[in-house]
Amino acid sequence: MTRAGTRLLIGAGVAALAALAGGPSILVASAAGLPQPTVIVTPAPTQLVYGEPLGLTGIVIPASGSNVGGETLAIANGSCSDVVTSESLIQAGGALYASASTTYPTGGAAWWPAGSDLSILACYPGDAVNAPAQSSAHAVTVAQATTTLGEPSSSTGGLSSVGQSVIFTATVSPEYGGTPTGDVEYSVDGKAAASEVLGSSGQTHWSTSSLAVGTHTITAMYQGDGNFEASAVSPGVTQTVTSPTPAPTPKPSATAAPTPTPTPAPTPTPRATPAPTAVVVPAAAAIPNRPSGLPPGTPLQPTELDTSAVPPIDLISLVSGIHMGSAPQIIVFLILLNVVVLGGIVVAMRRGRELTRRSLGTDG
Repeated sequence: MTRAGTRLLIGAGVAALAALAGGPSILVASAAGLPQPTVIVTPAPTQLVYGEPLGLTGIVIPASGSNVGGETLAIANGSCSDVVTSESLIQAGGALYASASTTYPTGGAAWWPAGSDLSILACYPGDAVNAPAQSSAHAVTVAQATTTLGEPSSSTGGLSSVGQSVIFTATVSPEYGGTPTGDVEYSVDGKAAASEVLGSSGQTHWSTSSLAVGTHTITAMYQGDGNFEASAVSPGVTQTVTSPTPAPTPKPSATAAPTPTPTPAPTPTPRATPAPTAVVVPAAAAIPNRPSGLPPGTPLQPTELDTSAVPPIDLISLVSGIHMGSAPQIIVFLILLNVVVLGGIVVAMRRGRELTRRSLGTDG
């Protein structure tokens, strides 16, 4: 078999087997007086750790003149009534002995809890030619198994923003087998931060959203239980926490220039149209008196006409009255002005002709 400090017993002589037993075998007396074989169990470790497989080989050496084989050899704890496993004996060594090798636990059997004190022995049930027998008992103690804890994993890959939830997962691995129970303590930058219970898979999860901005080292440590020792502090995982990126300020979209509302032209306040100054076109003026001192029949010159009888046209009043008016008033003014001017010309021409006729008539 195969444990440090032990040997596999195959092909050894009867004397060597008895020496390896570590003392005389316990012989169980038979009421029928049948010969009693020698029973040995090996290896006989003095200590196991929780979950460590126990490999055993039981050997039965028959008495002279008989042989064994085919029977079931039981491995027991304390007494042959407390069987923990069994295996069929197989003849070996030229029928000089029979052996049975087994490993405990098998078939889903539970491990002995840490702290147990065992008394391991092999029990031979006997047959038609051999009496029952059992080996010497060997004291074995069960110690706690060690555990290891790997680097925790980060659900965000080691990078997160402040306030973001991050889940750290730690896995506890036992030395041999079994399922560790208890708590795992998480630390941030060397300071304890949380304690989480291990699940049936040997994993535990810690969720946090309170990491401050900066770079942090997250470690874990298993606290141990009755069968497993506490682990060392795990390697640390680095978690970098950044400030949230501010959302970009949306640029204002180009606003179409408002279509200017045309301002309605102010309705001109109607102004009182000044009453047009009546232009009195004088009727045909009376022929002015001849200047005194002229002899009768002397033709009169235009410059000698007495125009004092023609009333003057008050153009200043007319213009000042029209000045504040509108275009139609100006047009009216111009028309009146033309009428006055033309009328004056016509009157003057008529007067000139009349004076000429009179002058010619007088001279004749």
